[in-house]
Amino acid sequence: MKDELFLRGAQVPMTKEAVRALALAKLELH
Repeated sequence: MKDELFLRGAQVPMTKEAVRALALAKLELH
């Protein structure tokens, strides 16, 4: 996942499930 996609997504209201999924994806990359 590219950082610009992550930043762009962060500007949009997200559900707790979406936030959790993004957080897990970030942790898996790093």
